[in-house]
Amino acid sequence: MSLDPSCARRVLVVPDKFRGTATAQIAGAALAAGAREAQWSVDECLVADGGEGFLDVFGGANRHTEIVDPLGQRRRVGWRRDGASAIIESALASGAQLVKSASPADAIRADSYGVGELIGTALDDGATTIIVGVGGLASTDGGRGALRALAGRVPFAEGVDVVVAVDVAVPFLDAAMVFARQKGADDDAVTTLLARLRNDAAEFRNVTGRDVLTSLDAGAGGGLAGGLWAAGARVTSGFALVARHQQLAERIARADLVLSGEGRLDVTSLSGKVTGSLVALTRELSTPLVLVAGDVTPEVARQLTDVATWNLTALFGESAARRDVTHCLREIARRVCRDWTRQPN
Repeated sequence: MSLDPSCARRVLVVPDKFRGTATAQIAGAALAAGAREAQWSVDECLVADGGEGFLDVFGGANRHTEIVDPLGQRRRVGWRRDGASAIIESALASGAQLVKSASPADAIRADSYGVGELIGTALDDGATTIIVGVGGLASTDGGRGALRALAGRVPFAEGVDVVVAVDVAVPFLDAAMVFARQKGADDDAVTTLLARLRNDAAEFRNVTGRDVLTSLDAGAGGGLAGGLWAAGARVTSGFALVARHQQLAERIARADLVLSGEGRLDVTSLSGKVTGSLVALTRELSTPLVLVAGDVTPEVARQLTDVATWNLTALFGESAARRDVTHCLREIARRVCRDWTRQPN
């Protein structure tokens, strides 16, 4: 099935990360280069869903603070101060990428203490609005580590607006039941983490009057979203916040084509993350979307009958797709913009 090629020459390039092979910036540059080779004009837009890359959307770090990472090691991480606002990417302080070989013991031990240290530093620096991108954490501690680091600063003072930008909308207990295995937990560790989250929920309710079990977003970031919400923060979609900042809807409306992608396109990609949010937004604005991924699962391909998907592993082989992903992305973008056709997986 061919897409209408009638004079379409404006492409919006807005990728997610290709985890383990290319950041969103690198992937975007490769896609943009291919589109330009096909003589298209390109608008490059950096987005994130609250996880990795969140800080870069707002201009990157201009402050650095030494914190404790999820397994207790000291490290310096960046954050941003912009006027009265501070922007924090929790994955930089407590991200899964900081745990090299996750084990069940690490899944239980990892905490969000470093995120709390960054929030505390921003408060000390005079920030009155603190935006915390939450996603991709190594911990499933319900935010207890962050609250411990904040100590007497919670509940947050009147006049301080802490905004938690989440990458996925999940209940508090799902942080253990659904996501902990991705962080190295086995069945026993999941049971331990689940019991701990139940205890945290009860304590938060007793201390703050806020019941995290009633919040549909509280499980993001291993429950960090719930812990901060219990302390007085408000929770919002990370993608929606970024989309407003980047005027994404307006840029999509001006484009003839949106070109995006991520490392693995599966059903989880469609639930609050960059790809799923782009699918919804491009459908709403009736702008064609092409998704390029290292791998595309059959389940998600069946759900995206109105979206052209390109599978790098199927086209180039697994080794090439991993070893030289930028070449593969550039070539696919050139083909898409040159031929402007819907390509089956």
